[in-house]
Amino acid sequence: MRIPPETSGPRPVTQAMEKNPSLELARFGQSYWLDDLRRGMIRSGELQRRVAEAGLTGVTVNPSIFHTALSN
Repeated sequence: MRIPPETSGPRPVTQAMEKNPSLELARFGQSYWLDDLRRGMIRSGELQRRVAEAGLTGVTVNPSIFHTALSN
């Protein structure tokens, strides 16, 4: 029977983490979230870049601001 790898505790440092402090957060069981979302971030690819390169794992936004952004 195969034993799954340990999922708790510090994770090993990778070369990418050394270059980007926001990626290093995962080593400590923390995640990187934005408390702001703008249409320009989506259109420009900034949101996608933050997910791919900076380890962004979530976004939270006020529902009325989100509604206004999508309806304009």
